[in-house]
Amino acid sequence: MPLSESQIRAIERIEIMDDAMVQVLRSKSPAERFAIAAGMWRSARDMIRCMLRAEHPEWTDESVNREAARRLLLHGAGANIPQMSNAEVRDQTLPTGSQ
Repeated sequence: MPLSESQIRAIERIEIMDDAMVQVLRSKSPAERFAIAAGMWRSARDMIRCMLRAEHPEWTDESVNREAARRLLLHGAGANIPQMSNAEVRDQTLPTGSQ
């Protein structure tokens, strides 16, 4: 049975880790590997925030943070992320007590 287009795209997104990097990560404790992953997550979040601020200077910090979180979370789920309009970001409100 041939692969579907979505399966082919998923395979093309897989990155193969270099053998030397595999050895480095294997030598790390679970806590060290978690710290590395957390640092990479923060770096990705910060880059997305900077891009959003450059593209939408009129957005509030809350709107930038919400959109960055949405993109990070949806990307991790493999979802196609539509661009939010300024009105959509501006109209969003946080539920009471969530911060």
